[in-house]
Amino acid sequence: MKFDPDNAGSKFPRTRWSVVEAALDFRERETAMREFSRLCQAYWYPLYGFARRHGHPPEDAADLTQEFFGLLASGDLLQQADPSKGKLRTLFLTVFSRQLVNARERERAAKRGGNAEIVALDCEGAEGWLASEPIDPRLTPERWFDRQWALTVLECCLNSLGSRLALEGKEQEFTALRPFLSLAGIGTASSEDAARRLGVSADNLRQKLLRLRVRFRVLLEELVAESLAAPSVAAITEEIRCLQHAIRESG
Repeated sequence: MKFDPDNAGSKFPRTRWSVVEAALDFRERETAMREFSRLCQAYWYPLYGFARRHGHPPEDAADLTQEFFGLLASGDLLQQADPSKGKLRTLFLTVFSRQLVNARERERAAKRGGNAEIVALDCEGAEGWLASEPIDPRLTPERWFDRQWALTVLECCLNSLGSRLALEGKEQEFTALRPFLSLAGIGTASSEDAARRLGVSADNLRQKLLRLRVRFRVLLEELVAESLAAPSVAAITEEIRCLQHAIRESG
């Protein structure tokens, strides 16, 4: 989603979770439909995994995730939202946690309208991802959710940056420099190897990486801004700090 260029007095738009506003009319507008689909595809795994870590079997975890996005699509979720708790991450976790409690007190299939599919879930892949994660007794379902949310935000930023550079004819450059931005590459990426792959000097590589990190930070701030009810420089900075902490604390 793009910011409103006419918005005055702030670097960021003053909207309530602008990234999910498209859900209110996503069936009517093609652009909104794409945005809603993007949201679902990006954030279904943290929800699914959260349900699994609370002991729900795969089929029920998938149903609960579909139910959540159905609630989002209907607009009911935004009507329930408390703007004072202005983080999309908090909103999703609060509402979904309530669903898990209610799910144990009712017959799921009867209440879900035939298990309507809102988003395609790769449950088999998700089970593999969950099984591959090391067991950490300190990592509660809530902390796991925050970590996965943070990783999802970072991955979305990397994918967006990669797409933009590809359009600029710099796909090879991004492939070489991406490890310096990703968590997996931190501490293992070799600047000498990257410079050799791109055929540039060490100084030129540092300049390229500096520019890339600036663009990445801008995209990260934009994506975080979309997830806040009242985005501001201070609020965005604090949410980024929380995301970084969630990754480091449980990494």
